[in-house]
Amino acid sequence: MATRVFGISAAWLALFLAVAGMPAHAQQETKRFVHPDGLFTLTLPADVDIRSGDGPVAVKAVSRNGWILTVQTGAANREIDFRGMISRLEDRYLGENLAWNKKVSERTARIGGLPALELIYDAARTRWQTIIARGQHTDFVIFVSAPPEVFADRGGEIHAILASFGTRPDEVPADRPSKVEAIPPGGSLASLAQVFSDPLLGYSIGYPADWIVSQNGEFSALFSGREGTDAYFATITTQNVSPPGVAGPAVAAEIAFDEHRARLAADSTSLTYAEEKPFAYDRGGVRLLGQEFLAHYAWNGQRFAAWVVVLPNPVQPVAHIFSYAAPEERFSTYRPIADAMLRSWSISGTEEVGAKR
Repeated sequence: MATRVFGISAAWLALFLAVAGMPAHAQQETKRFVHPDGLFTLTLPADVDIRSGDGPVAVKAVSRNGWILTVQTGAANREIDFRGMISRLEDRYLGENLAWNKKVSERTARIGGLPALELIYDAARTRWQTIIARGQHTDFVIFVSAPPEVFADRGGEIHAILASFGTRPDEVPADRPSKVEAIPPGGSLASLAQVFSDPLLGYSIGYPADWIVSQNGEFSALFSGREGTDAYFATITTQNVSPPGVAGPAVAAEIAFDEHRARLAADSTSLTYAEEKPFAYDRGGVRLLGQEFLAHYAWNGQRFAAWVVVLPNPVQPVAHIFSYAAPEERFSTYRPIADAMLRSWSISGTEEVGAKR
């Protein structure tokens, strides 16, 4: 029988280090937008300004956080394929003195059960995430525009909105599942439709729609699949720790990293390290240098693999720890979700994050 391990090991959660302030999980308040003709729905943050569009623009959502989302709709034109739709958009928007200066990426995707293309374009100070989706009766074009640092800082929020996009059942092609992978900013493979966030926590992080989060001790959070699913045995833990008497963030992170390794060595057997190297964090104007390691070990009679990243807080003598652990045979299966969650991890660096001494 598979054993569930929380982060690295259960013993780590009893570590003597004083832990940084981490309030209870605060769910972001939302509101639901329904197209007047029922063509699509979106779940948006409650404080977003929703404006009715003109012509093909069905809705325009303006966030105080610095991003704008627009959805255009039109009758599905079977005489023109995705490539033709892209050519029309690029003729209109891409080029010198136009909205887009260069094309960054293009990939196939799905959203709301519909086949889609996701394209990223850059302008002087703005990045555009452009999604073209085709239903049985309706074509959809979704634009999300924001400065690159906003995409980095609010990526989880934007992703949750795109993941909430839904259409009428008769729009979904019969050969496509109605529940499919959503499109995340940055092109990750995992669907991070929920966001764990609180200003006093000092960071936010996205996690999959079908996963759950729980307070795993007073100052840590545990993410996993629901009980009864295979993903239940893959756990991702985030923690804030502050070693007593430490004056600066860098030293706090170094001590936490060394203590994490020592605790793992004490509580496991057959421990080997596959990787250990610096980890550079650069998101939303916050740049941090931490460390990461990948380990394989035996615990409670079973083989596990673990990936740990430790970063200093930008301001306080606090270390932020991200750890992913799973039975070795499941580790690679859920590693893409861990990768996506790590990329969504947004550390604010606000001075409200303090250590509990």
